[in-house]
Amino acid sequence: MRELQTFSGKVVAGERIGRTLGFPTANIDVDAAALGLERGVYAADVRMAGRPETYRAMLNIGHRPTFAGKVCTIEAHLLDFSGDLYGKTLHVTLKRKLREERRFADVAALKKQLAEDAAQAARD
Repeated sequence: MRELQTFSGKVVAGERIGRTLGFPTANIDVDAAALGLERGVYAADVRMAGRPETYRAMLNIGHRPTFAGKVCTIEAHLLDFSGDLYGKTLHVTLKRKLREERRFADVAALKKQLAEDAAQAARD
């Protein structure tokens, strides 16, 4: 599968919305516009600096319209990972765009879509 793009960035504190949905995310301090990254949800591979393991991930680039977000963020949910990533540098390889960013009617609809996104990212 053709890689879309790679980038690296440090994990910073976010609003902790993902963990309340059952999909904790690492907020990566990268300027999406400067890298020319399109908003949407991606399947990605993520590696922590200094560690050999690579984790499959679903990654969102966007404003989180369901929560009326104002700032474009880059957030990665690492599949099959638990632990503290704050302050760590992550190396991200985007694999495939899964879907466009969109607003959901409610949190239940968003959670259902996130589960589907995670399943798709695991297969890619």
